[in-house]
Order: sequence, then C-alpha cells, then structure tokens
Amino acid sequence: MNTPTQFKAPALRTPAPESKSPSPEAKPPAKPKPKPKPVGLSTLKGTPDARRYAALILEVLGGLRGPTDAAKAMGVALPRYYMLETRALQALIKAWFEEAEKNLVLPLDDRTAAEMLGVERPSEEPKRDRYTYFPGTAPVPEGVAVSVRGRSYKILAGVEITDANASGVIFAHGSRFGGHSLFLKDKKLHYVYNFLGIKPEQHFVSTEELKPGKYVLGMEFVREGEGPNKENLGKARLYVNDRVVAEGPMKTQLGKFTLSGDGLCVGYDSGDAVSQEYATPGTFKGGKIQFVEVAVDKAQYLDLEMELNRRLRD
Repeated sequence: MNTPTQFKAPALRTPAPESKSPSPEAKPPAKPKPKPKPVGLSTLKGTPDARRYAALILEVLGGLRGPTDAAKAMGVALPRYYMLETRALQALIKAWFEEAEKNLVLPLDDRTAAEMLGVERPSEEPKRDRYTYFPGTAPVPEGVAVSVRGRSYKILAGVEITDANASGVIFAHGSRFGGHSLFLKDKKLHYVYNFLGIKPEQHFVSTEELKPGKYVLGMEFVREGEGPNKENLGKARLYVNDRVVAEGPMKTQLGKFTLSGDGLCVGYDSGDAVSQEYATPGTFKGGKIQFVEVAVDKAQYLDLEMELNRRLRD
C-alpha cells in the first residue's frame, strides 16, 4: 500500500513595498523669511545696492538729480533718504581727511590764491623803496628783487649809446608767462609788460630814434585802481630823458612773475624771453649800461630823472 506523499504548501512571498516617486507637484517646505533689516549704509556696505545708493547720492550732491527722484529710485521715503545722504557725506568727509593726513595735505589753508601770492617772504633785509642794479651780474631771484606788485613804480637806466644801431635788453624781470622788459630795438626805446603771458603784449614804443649819446631811459607806471580780478590798473609813460615819448593805459598782475628761475637781469634776459620782440639772451650791444634804478616810492619821475642826470654828469 502506497503511502501518500506529504504535501508542503509553498511559502508565501511578501511583496516588496513599491518605491513611491515624489509627486511632481510636491514642493519642499518653504524656509521662513528673515525679517528685513532697516536700510542703511552699514547693512549695504560692499553690496551692489550700496554702490547704487552711493552713486545716487553722489548724483544728488553733484546737482545731477533731485533728492525726491533719488529717494524714489532707492525705494525709501524722503526723510530716510536725507538720513542716508547725511551719513554718506560724513563718511566721505572722514575718508577725505584720512587720505589728506596720510598724504601730508594737512593743515589746510583757506586763503585765496591772490592772498597767498601777495604775501612777502621773510627777509632780514629791511624794506626799501629804491633799488639799484648793475650789468654783468647773475639774475637776482624774485624773492629778493624789487617788488612792483600792487603799486606805482618807475624804472630808470643810465645808458650811453656809442653805436647808432645799438640794441638789446636794458632791464628784464620775469618770463614769457609774465614779466616786464625795457629794451632797444630798431633804434627806438621799447617797454613791454607781459601780463600772465596773455596776448597781445602791452607794448610801448618811443616815437623818436635814439642817436649816440648819454641818456636817462625809463618808464613810469601810476596805479589808479584795480580791475574785477584784482589786477592793478593805471597809466604807463615811456621817457627819454625828461620827454614823454609814449603813454597809455596798462594793467599789472597781482602775483609774482615766476615761481622759480628767470630773475631780474640787467643787460640781458635769462631763460624765457619776457617779450616776443626779441630772443634770449638779447644781450645789450652798441653802448654801455651804467646802472638801472627801480623806485616804488611816491617820488615824481622827474625828480628821480634830475638826480640820475647829476649822477651821469659826475
């Protein structure tokens, strides 16, 4: 008798859980928004917004935009804009002074250019109103030469002409950027005042030719007032002995002729020529310059001319 085979039921498999793909509509949970910080220069420092705000404020300070327009572009109320502008201005001032101290700009000087140029340098030599110069010497630096700035003045030269074609510089002070010169050219006496190098030059020429002989040659400027830019206004006269051979209005500059070099010369012109009427050095030829005297006192020209004639005779 056959024994029945024992039947074993197959083990049931537990199905693996299906992997669920995230729904395309599902979104990650939103992060909480940080509380907005108040708009200010410190919170915007180094950001594009900071640069944009700074540019807008600079446009307002430069007059290119109005405060209301700038506040609208920045998205802030007008009072808030004014606060930002004040802070920006304070930061600019602070940065400027830091750079100024670093580059040795301080202390600041609030004097005008005219005030600074008009200040006389300290000198151990007492002030005088008459100066005498001689030919054959080195240029006299402007810091110690006679100053004709802001005053009436006279220039007189004792000259002996031995050649009818005598020419050259008798007296010169300054350069092509400003100065004055007394010289002979084409047998005539010339005086040029070069005002800051501005053309045309103020040019005075004698009406008569000079023949060989002894002369007192010179000019006189009488200051009558000042112009809109503080320049000195007055009248100039050109003299041959006691005769006025040319005259007319003239203006003189308030500041110095040169900052360096090109000092006062007798018998030639150093450096740049004061006038375009001659080329440097313009050495005097055809005669002898005995001396040149410059006076800045109130004495009349004819009084000085009489005294110099006595010196020439002696």
